[in-house]
Amino acid sequence: MKRFIILTIILILIQSTSHSQTTYPKSLTIGNEFHYALYGDSGFYGYSRRVVTGDTIINNNNYAVLELHGNSNNLIYQRADSTNLYQIIGGQEKLIFSLNWNVGDTVCSGTACEYNVTTKDTIDIIGSYETRVALYKSYGDEENYNVQYSSKFGLNRYGYDLFGMTEARVLVGAIIDSVIYGDIQVSIHEESNPDSYSLMSIYPNPFNSNAKISFTLPMKVHISIYLYNIIGQKVETIYDGMAKSGMNTIAINSNSIESGIYIVRMVGNGFVNYKKISLIK
Repeated sequence: MKRFIILTIILILIQSTSHSQTTYPKSLTIGNEFHYALYGDSGFYGYSRRVVTGDTIINNNNYAVLELHGNSNNLIYQRADSTNLYQIIGGQEKLIFSLNWNVGDTVCSGTACEYNVTTKDTIDIIGSYETRVALYKSYGDEENYNVQYSSKFGLNRYGYDLFGMTEARVLVGAIIDSVIYGDIQVSIHEESNPDSYSLMSIYPNPFNSNAKISFTLPMKVHISIYLYNIIGQKVETIYDGMAKSGMNTIAINSNSIESGIYIVRMVGNGFVNYKKISLIK
């Protein structure tokens, strides 16, 4: 009897330990939201949001469906197991984050390789202590990337510096299983009626085969979106036509484009804006 009690206690301790271990899939429940502050060369310029709106089956795996900026035409597909986060990129599943990565590892995140794991720790992230993994990649002084993921919130930060032009997306708030963390930006829910022109984001960036340009317009106008190389030569006209008021999404296809760094230029009704984009094939 005494031996049975001891064995029972051991089993309970083992089960308790296994449930207390950090596991990844905490953030892909339908209804969860992730709010990001956006920064460019001139500093802060707005907010963006990811919302888990549903799920779907791809290649016999169940994926969460995330809408970007509240736009049902701008979707990403992610799934997680106990330690890894995967995403569909270019029609294929790619590992984008793993709790098994350790400082000193050289890893691939999505289609981008040669990332160095620089940090793995447990810190306060918008009010919740979570495991954080930070990645860094550099090609000299003119091109570098830094990415951070966490066990509960997924993407914490994505930033890059290309030829002196900077861009960063930083997590500032989230709603996870109806619990609010950090700062929730109510204003981004008003994107359907913007009062200004905004070239909001290009995702993914860097990209391998296809990327999506998201922008908002205060009215229905004619716009043109061009792609330039880094020496100022126009490579391609991405779009030239009418666009609706509110949020719009335009796709970039890389079939006719060589690997490299490019500038996306959007022009419409006196508005001009630029974004950097990197193609890695």
